[in-house]
Amino acid sequence: MKIRLVAAALAIFSLTACGTTSASPTDSSTPSNSQSPSATPTPSETYSPPPIEKKSWLNIIDRVVTKTKYWEEFSYPEFSTVKSGNASLEKIVNDLNTEVMTLVNDFKKRMKSDYAKTARADWYPGITTLSGVQEIGSTNLVFIHIEHFEQSYPQAHSDGSIWSEVYDLRTGAKLDIESQLLHERKDYFLDLVVNTLIEQVGEEALDDRQTMWDQLSSWADFICWSVADEGISIVFNPYVVGPYASGTPAVSIPWQQLTKDIDPKSVIGKEFAAQLNFK
Repeated sequence: MKIRLVAAALAIFSLTACGTTSASPTDSSTPSNSQSPSATPTPSETYSPPPIEKKSWLNIIDRVVTKTKYWEEFSYPEFSTVKSGNASLEKIVNDLNTEVMTLVNDFKKRMKSDYAKTARADWYPGITTLSGVQEIGSTNLVFIHIEHFEQSYPQAHSDGSIWSEVYDLRTGAKLDIESQLLHERKDYFLDLVVNTLIEQVGEEALDDRQTMWDQLSSWADFICWSVADEGISIVFNPYVVGPYASGTPAVSIPWQQLTKDIDPKSVIGKEFAAQLNFK
């Protein structure tokens, strides 16, 4: 099972980690981390994330499993296609259901294991909720946002996380944000994200600039994202770029600020070529 944020937080969408140093790029177009553009953030255009909307080909049903001695209740989404015979759509649905059931079965096993090791007087059954909503990114893309909540022994409080499953409807391929960017522009993109966080969320609600930059450099925390005609939206889980009290900070970056960072040959680059001014 892939784990996000804290020990009990479950995640489906796991990005490929790649090593990097904490230093930012040093060419003339983007200053180094010590002289990054975040030192003098400029106002940027923002936009609303794409709307939650059901697509005609996909059903999402909430399944609820009621109380046993191991758990009070747990719920999870079950996905199904409406249009049969489309291999790409069926692959997406099968992938989603496989991932969700992996998490559900892991929860069951952990609850039974914890019950066996815990004094009955100290035991209380676990609770977990997985919910899936879909957003429209474009005609050819779908974003399934998964929200997870869990509380179980011996946690003092609940844990949770959110992430995205991003698919190309034409091929059934799963996308991650790293594969949509030019590799050599990674550091510039990270600078842009950190600067935009400070600008749109507020410096007082975040970790210091270097801490955020170091934290995000592995890509592992870019698990909740979506795109629309206006640009790209990224949501960070608790503790990733700030204290728990800051919740889930989000940034919206217009396409015009990403023209040098998005790979023209990527799915996103081709899908939004007009907005990115790609020829």
